[in-house]
Amino acid sequence: MSSSTIKDCLNLVLQTSMEHVVLLDQNLKIIDANTNFNRLFDIAPTSLEAFITRINSETTQIEKKIVKCFSQPETPFRFSSSFLNKKKVQTWVEWTAKTDGQYCVLIGSDATKYQRTVKALNTHRKQVETQKKTEDLFVAKMNHELRTPLNAIIGYSQILLRSQLPEDGKDYAQRIRQNGKKLLHQIDNVLSFSDTEPVVNIEKVDLFQLLRVVIDEFELTLDNHDRLIELKDIRHQDAIDADYDRLYHVVRNLLDNAIKFSENGNIELVVESDKYTPVALHIVDQGVGVCNENVDSIFAPFQKGMLLLNDCGVGLGLSVAKKLCKEMGFKLNLQPTEIGSKFTISFRLDQ
Repeated sequence: MSSSTIKDCLNLVLQTSMEHVVLLDQNLKIIDANTNFNRLFDIAPTSLEAFITRINSETTQIEKKIVKCFSQPETPFRFSSSFLNKKKVQTWVEWTAKTDGQYCVLIGSDATKYQRTVKALNTHRKQVETQKKTEDLFVAKMNHELRTPLNAIIGYSQILLRSQLPEDGKDYAQRIRQNGKKLLHQIDNVLSFSDTEPVVNIEKVDLFQLLRVVIDEFELTLDNHDRLIELKDIRHQDAIDADYDRLYHVVRNLLDNAIKFSENGNIELVVESDKYTPVALHIVDQGVGVCNENVDSIFAPFQKGMLLLNDCGVGLGLSVAKKLCKEMGFKLNLQPTEIGSKFTISFRLDQ
């Protein structure tokens, strides 16, 4: 193949390249450029200075570094540019300068799509951050606005219960108190579900005391007074590393779930221990149970028991319990039984 044929082939490759290619001599004059480079401008620049001025870059700094490339051919030089092309469209190009000591080749890669994507992502990120701040502010505001009147309702109902009321008046006050606490618990569930940056406070928790507090709260509300909530196999000195408020919330949600979905039969809270410390807590009920195909989905948000005829909340209780257990490093699982359900909180991840 003759040298002229080789030159023609190389020129064809150069002109059909998707990159912007320009050739400079040692005087920094443009001696050749491909079609893609010339398409960037109305009038193609004839020198490096004119080219750099056209793309709004730091002329002096780039010239110095390209001159340095001639003395150090093994070291390529890279720079970026953003400018309006001949169609007045914002264009981003990443340039690489390479020399053989006699000539310098500038190769530009179009980075417009990449830069537009980065810009769009940054804009979206700022919008998300702004939205998150607004949501956090809303949640904090609603937390205060809802809790304040509810605590007043619950507090005044307790005062009424201690006063000299007729039996029907005491019944009304008790219902106000119970429903106020129920609504307060639902607010806790919603706030816990929306909390994306939880602060977990792990400390030694007296498990017996915590379970007794939850049980005492629910025993007053049982419609069937023949039913019992039994606490089994716990030692008074048992303590675990946990966040008290979160663990209380988890046990309360699971016990509330067990009561709502079982109209008859006792509910058992069974503590499983090794020689020294509790390793798991089982909440066992004799209610409607959960079929095997629904075990995996039962912890999803807004899932409700389909067989229960009375009000069963908004369907966040189990989802929140699972989330809070995970935040403390615990596991929450469901095991369907022949009669009812068995929820297990594993205090150790190997259980």
